[in-house]
Amino acid sequence: MNKKPLITGIIMIIVGAVEYNILPPLLEECKSVIIDRNTFFKKETPPQCYLAQSASLLNTTLGLDAIRLMLARDLMLIFVGLGLVAYGAVVNAPPKKEKPKPASQQSSESVALDILNARFARGEITKEEYDNMKRRISDKPAGVSDS
Repeated sequence: MNKKPLITGIIMIIVGAVEYNILPPLLEECKSVIIDRNTFFKKETPPQCYLAQSASLLNTTLGLDAIRLMLARDLMLIFVGLGLVAYGAVVNAPPKKEKPKPASQQSSESVALDILNARFARGEITKEEYDNMKRRISDKPAGVSDS
């Protein structure tokens, strides 16, 4: 059983959810550092604000809304993770047991062979009769009756 997709999916969901929930409060906390461009990547800048500063730079220089891109990435991690978990669950599901078919759905050949085997087991027919009848059942084309 391959549990890698299942485990990878769970990790992706956790990482995406944690980042998605941490990013907005972190950006709110670092708002003053983002506004003051003189503190960009200086020693007095708290390390948790480096991400917010990078996002702000992308926003102003390239016109990219980096905050939304990061949130979209986190959501994508969550959804891809969910897909991997679902795939892993299906792949690792126990196989279904096949139920025996009722006699009405079995082929006429298999029903005939079952009856023949039962008659031989009860001693109603000899080995030669059994072999002869078995050969006739197996060689008979479909849809042809012996009457």
